[in-house]
Amino acid sequence: MSKKRVGVLVFTKKIKERSTRKLTFFDSFVYCGLNSLLLELKDEYEIGYCDAAGIDNWDFVLVPIHSHHDVVNLMANLRGKEKHKSKVVVGGAGLINIRPFKHLIDVAVFGRAEGRIKSILNYEPLPNVWYKEDDPDLKKRYEWGKVWFLLNNEFVQEESVGCRKKCAFCFYSWSHEFVSKGNSLRYTSSVRDIKHGKSGMKGYEDFFANLDWGKAYKVATITSLDGVTEQTRRMVFKPLSRERLRNKILEAYQYKQEGRMWVKIFLILGYPWETEEDAQLSELREDLKAIDKPNKEIRLILTFLVSHFVPMPHTPLQWEGVNLLDFRKILTEKVGRTVYMGKNIEAWVYPYITTPVSAIEELFLNRAFENDADLVYKILMNPKYKTLKAWQKKDVLLKYLPSFAYSKLDIGTPLPTDYIETIYNIEKPARKIRMQYENIIEKNEKKGGKYGAR
Repeated sequence: MSKKRVGVLVFTKKIKERSTRKLTFFDSFVYCGLNSLLLELKDEYEIGYCDAAGIDNWDFVLVPIHSHHDVVNLMANLRGKEKHKSKVVVGGAGLINIRPFKHLIDVAVFGRAEGRIKSILNYEPLPNVWYKEDDPDLKKRYEWGKVWFLLNNEFVQEESVGCRKKCAFCFYSWSHEFVSKGNSLRYTSSVRDIKHGKSGMKGYEDFFANLDWGKAYKVATITSLDGVTEQTRRMVFKPLSRERLRNKILEAYQYKQEGRMWVKIFLILGYPWETEEDAQLSELREDLKAIDKPNKEIRLILTFLVSHFVPMPHTPLQWEGVNLLDFRKILTEKVGRTVYMGKNIEAWVYPYITTPVSAIEELFLNRAFENDADLVYKILMNPKYKTLKAWQKKDVLLKYLPSFAYSKLDIGTPLPTDYIETIYNIEKPARKIRMQYENIIEKNEKKGGKYGAR
C-alpha cells in the first residue's frame, strides 16, 4: 500500500514578501515547529514541497502561518482553488482569524499540534482543531492547543513555552499557558538548535531586567523594552522603571576588557495614548546620557527595532484602535537614526520601522469576517496598491475599510476571533488600561497634545 502524500505549500505568488524560498522554508530552524511535526509523519507519509498549481497531487497540503503576511499570500496563492481534492491544513504561531479565508482551507489548527498531527490528518476530534466538513460556519467554540510536551528532537530543544509576565500587548503570552523544563518558574525565551549547533535561534535572548552582559559580547543578544517611557511600560504591565533601566546598563561596565557588546532592543511605538513627543525618544536619550561615563571604558551598541503597535486578539488591548500618527516619519525627520552617541554607549534606530499602514492591514485581517475577503482581494492584492506610498495606502484603507477594522471599540464588543476561547480574563485588565490612558489623554489634550488613535 502506497504512502499518503503530505506537501508543504511554498508561496510562488508573493503579495507580502516573506522568506519562503526552499533553503529557508520548512527545512530551516525558523520553522522548527513544522519540522517537528514532519518528523512525526516521515515514516508513514511521503513528504515534499508543493505549489498551488499542484495541490491536488497531494493528499494533504500543510500551510504554516507565521504572520498576517502569510495570510495574504495564502489567499493570493489559493485564489480560484476553492474546489480542490487535497485537504489544506493551516496552523502556526500566526494563525488566529480564519474567517476571511476559510473558504480556501479544510482544517485549521489553533496553537500547539505536537503529538497529535496524525490524529489531525485522520480527522479525529480535537478541542483546538477546526474541520470545515464538521463546522463550516464556525459555530463551535475552540481552544488554544495546549503543550503536550516540550519539543526535544534533532531540530530543536525547547526550554519553556508561554510567559508568566503577561505584558498587555503580547499575543504569545496570553494565548499560551506557561510550561517549563523541570517545572522552573523562569521563562527561557530562546530554544537550542541542536541540528545546527547554535545556542538559540537568535543567540542569547532575555528580558531586559535579566540581561547577562557577560553573554552580550559573545553572541548576538536580543531583548525588549516595548515602551519608550516608564509610564508606557507600566501601562502595558512591563514595570521597568528608569532607575532599573539605568542600573542594568551600568552593569555592563563590569566587562571593560571583553570587547564590543551589541544588543538589539525591540521597541513598540503607537499605543493609543502616545503622541509625537513620545517619538522623540527623549526619555531614553536622557537615561543613556546619565549613565555614559566621561572616559572610554566599554563599547556598548544598542540598536532599537521599532514597530507600530497593533491591538492583538485575546490580549487586554484587543479592543483598541490603530494610532494613525506616522511614528516612522516622526523618528526619521526629528530623531534620525542616531538616538545617542557617547563615549561608551551608542544607540541607533534600525531603519526598517513599521507604519500605521502595516498596523491597519494586520488589525483588519484579525477583525475580518467572511464577507471581507473581497476587500482583501480588491485592496491588499491590488497591484496598484503595492506601488503606493505609505500615506497614500493609509488614505485608501481609511476610505474603503469598515471603521470596525481599525477603530477603538467598546470593551466587550464581540470580535470575529471569539470562536477561540480566551485562556485568561482579559476584560478586567482591558478596562483598567482604558481608564488610565483616557485620563492621561484628557489631561494632555488640555495642554495641547495631539493624538492619532481612532
